[in-house]
Order: sequence, then structure tokens, then C-alpha cells
Amino acid sequence: MNDLNQINIRFLSLAIVLTILLPIKIIAQGNVQCNCKENVAFVYEHLKNSISYKKQSKNAQKAKLVYQEIAEMLMQDSSRSILDCYTLMLHLTSQIEDSHNEVRTRAYPIEYEDFSDSTSYMSFASSDHFKIYPFYEGDLNVLKSSLERKQNNEIEGIYWYKNVISIGLVKNGSNYDGYVLESKLPNWRKGELIIRLLPKTVKRFQLILGHFIDKRLMSTTDKFSNGYLMQQNWKKINVKHEDHYKQMFPKRTYLLSSINTNTQYLKLGSFSSSNSMIIKAQVFADSIAEELNAQHLIVDLRGNTGGGRKNSKYFKALLKKYKGKIYLLTNFRTKSQAERFTYMLSKKRKVTIMGDQTSGILAYGRNYGTSHYSEDELFTVSFTDMGGFQATKLENKGIDPEISLRFDQDWIEQVLEYLKHQ
Repeated sequence: MNDLNQINIRFLSLAIVLTILLPIKIIAQGNVQCNCKENVAFVYEHLKNSISYKKQSKNAQKAKLVYQEIAEMLMQDSSRSILDCYTLMLHLTSQIEDSHNEVRTRAYPIEYEDFSDSTSYMSFASSDHFKIYPFYEGDLNVLKSSLERKQNNEIEGIYWYKNVISIGLVKNGSNYDGYVLESKLPNWRKGELIIRLLPKTVKRFQLILGHFIDKRLMSTTDKFSNGYLMQQNWKKINVKHEDHYKQMFPKRTYLLSSINTNTQYLKLGSFSSSNSMIIKAQVFADSIAEELNAQHLIVDLRGNTGGGRKNSKYFKALLKKYKGKIYLLTNFRTKSQAERFTYMLSKKRKVTIMGDQTSGILAYGRNYGTSHYSEDELFTVSFTDMGGFQATKLENKGIDPEISLRFDQDWIEQVLEYLKHQ
């Protein structure tokens, strides 16, 4: 989900107005139907053309069998709700170990600023895009009361996202469903499903979630730990400590600073391969080429969601020449090219990886970001078009740190404390 940096007060009052103006028929949601058989076939055809499908013969066979099972199930009645059909699509695509593969519902053409225009908002609220999500069928106050008693080590509970939306996450069979309890956005109402967690491994989940603004269905992988859903940054209301999971200096993409006479800090916030970012990376790397001279170097890759080798190669060359000891900080938001960078650098020289497990989205990639739309224009797919990286065994698993760091203490201070004993 995109970060919301500000919530304008006029949009908050708009939520109250629109709730009064919206006709009753708009409130009933979660039952919008589609021809699921045709849409699943559309996804499978494009999945078969992806690089990862062609490289994973055993998983491709599993995907084929799953597709046949779904097609047979839909033979008599192909009509399914969009949410149910989307869940079947994810079950199909998840047979292939490739987190770069994406299936979404098509985005409704609306921006946050458009919420202040009642005509635009009413058109949005009348569309099928708005009506995908079901509502909680029980008493929300009872749910909230029961979830308030949950501990931070339990997945169930009440979570906030940047004080914009709070949800109650409750177990539903083997899954977990998150329902809106409070919202400062008029397009998300109390009791509406906004997130669903489908178990993958012990700690990892396949997430189905609604976009904050246009409400399109999306999916990603996330991990629950220490009262957080790490990828989406949903935080339990009982987590009181400062967020030490994110990088320092949020307004700086690249930064070199001195911590003490023995230790320097290097922030690498992105490996984006846009022309401007490649130039920025090259200029920065050249500017510090003679300044890496401390005994210890902390390289911060927290929240680096990747990019491409055209960017990261400048820093890889720089760090290969560095004579001191390197300590890489990673977390679950360290993704794609940032993970490849971590893996390759650790193979070339001795580094100590510290922090938390990386995301596990590193074996494949998308060079062109080509999207394809289903015939009914409800769904869109963007699948892998870049060949497999050498560490395919780490896909959906990530890179584990040698030294795990606590979430409730400053990570730089923890590294410095570790260095005292080396």
C-alpha cells in the first residue's frame, strides 16, 4: 500500500457527509460476481509464459494439476465473487516459487484528491471496484473488546496503520481476516474486510489486501513478528516502543557519516534503475570512494526494495575495495536487487549480516513491467520476464541474519554494542 503522508481535515468531514448521501444499495458489498472460469484460464495462460514457470518443471506440473482441478470445479457454475475468484487465482500462481508474479484487480481511476469531489466519489462508490469486500457479520464492539486482550506475540489483535486505519485481525479457519474498526478514509467503512492472511509457512503469509485509495485487490508476502506485520507496517496498538525497523535519515537515499573514530555508517536506500537514480548512485559512489577508511562499516539496507544491477554495481565495486569489516543491516523490507546485493557481497568477502530476515523476492524479476488485462477488464497480471538468479533456493525464504537484532532497541546502538565485544 502507498503511504499516506497527510490526511486533510476536509476529507475527514467528507466521510460523514458521504455516509449520509450514499444510497443503501452501495452499502451491500462483497457479492460482485465474475466469470471465474474464464478469468482463471486467462491467468494460467500468462503464467505458462513466465520465465519462472518454464524454469520450475516440478512446480509447473503442480500448477497444471491445480488449474485442472479449479477448471473442473467451475465447470458447472463458473460464477464466483471477485474475492473468491481472486483467491483461486493466488492458489494457482503460488504453485510457482516467484514472488515477482503479480495478479491484481484493475485499479479504478481515482486519486486521493478526488475524494473531495462528490461526483467523482459517488461514481467510484457505485462501481464494482468499490463493492468487492464483505462486511463483518457479528458485533464489532464485541470483536474489538475480545481482541484488545490479545498479547503482542499473538497474531490476532488490533492493528493501526499510521493512525489512518485500525483493523481487528481475527482467525477464520486457517486464515486471518482483518476488518476495519476505525478509518479516516471515507472509502473504507467500519466492519469492511480490508486484509486477509493465508498461511504459507510458520511465520509467512500470503496477503490479500485492498489498496487504501482505489480499493483494488492486491497480494504480497508478509511476516508477523513482535506485534507487527512487517511488510505492510501494520502495528499492534500495544506496541509502544519507537519504530527501530526503518532506516535512518528518511529524506536521504544515500548517505555516509561517521559514528565514531572506528565506525562509519553507509545508507543505501534504493537501487532503482531509473536514469536519474543511476546517475545519483554513480555520483555518490564516486564522491565517497576515498572516504571509506574506518575499521568498521555499517551498511544499512533496511527498506531497500531493490531495483537493478545498473545501480547497485557502483556500491558493490566500492565495498569490494574496502579494507575494513562490513556489517550489513537487513530487514523484511529488504527486497529483490537489495537481497541479491547482500547475497553476492557475502560471497565475495567476509561480511556480517545483522537485523532480520530479508523478504525472499530475489530469484526472478520484471524488466519491462508489462501488464495484461482480462477480457472483462476486471483482472490484470504482470509476470516474470527476467531469468533466474543463482540463489533460487532463497525465493520465498529470504536471507537470514547471522546476528538477529531486537525490535525494541535502536539497531545502530545494538551493532555498536556488538562491536565492543569483537
